[in-house]
Amino acid sequence: MPNQPARVGVQSTVGAEQVLGLLGRSGGERLRDDGPVIDENHRLDGTGVFRVGYRDPDLDSAGGSVHGVPCRSWQPVRVRRQLIKAGYAAAMLFEPGKIISRRYLRGRWCTWVQPMRVIADNEDGLLLWHPAGSDFARLVDADGKTQHEVTVDRMRDPKLVLLTWQKYDILVLMPPRAAYSVWWFFRDGTFTGWYVNLETPYRRQPDGVDTNDLILDIVVTPDRQWEWKDVDEFDGHIGNPLYFDRATADAVRAEGERLIKLIAAGDFPFDGTYTDFRPDQRWPTLRLPAPLDPQPGLAE
Repeated sequence: MPNQPARVGVQSTVGAEQVLGLLGRSGGERLRDDGPVIDENHRLDGTGVFRVGYRDPDLDSAGGSVHGVPCRSWQPVRVRRQLIKAGYAAAMLFEPGKIISRRYLRGRWCTWVQPMRVIADNEDGLLLWHPAGSDFARLVDADGKTQHEVTVDRMRDPKLVLLTWQKYDILVLMPPRAAYSVWWFFRDGTFTGWYVNLETPYRRQPDGVDTNDLILDIVVTPDRQWEWKDVDEFDGHIGNPLYFDRATADAVRAEGERLIKLIAAGDFPFDGTYTDFRPDQRWPTLRLPAPLDPQPGLAE
């Protein structure tokens, strides 16, 4: 059985469909069969405590249900005020120290997955750590080609291949509702630069977060010199239904240009925050659970 979320915050004005969408079902996506369900009509007290359960298709509705969805493992959970202030209607929060998976999806495929240690999960975003020597996996086809060489729809028998992350430790910030993540790179404890990964706002799952890589990236040196990365690849994918249309591509580039202004100004997160981050030396390298499923069924 999956671990239950540490806490869930829900505003009383949010309907069930909105809640489920914020927990991972939106844009035609399908919630996991064992995913969380929130009963926003069942307040356990007058201060914002609700009950949450996990879907269980083996139970009939007589065992407890929300809107006809059979559920198990009911527990009370309390609103976290800072989430409401940050604009969350619902969120599963990950406790510091928890190991979660950070995934990129493309259509029905998972194209990238990394195990990440949660450093913080709050109104500033989800802050994650991945040390050198840890596992990661990327989608590779039968000819050894990756997404950088061929689009997913043209891959022949693609599979997730387990690899080892080399040289650099990374700290990753995924701000809430943001179309990017920021990575701090460290080598032997020394900060070596930022990496801006343009991506769709992440969607929470019980075991981690899912997003879609938008290909275009920005590489930033410690003295805030920057350059675009993967521009030709980005331009070459415009119009592919699995990737993005022209309007979306223009919006992605505009978001990158907005972030470049923050880089030039030395504004957060490019103001020196976290550049002196030091992990606990007792933290081990991270491993992915087996088996690796390239088609997790999280997207239609």
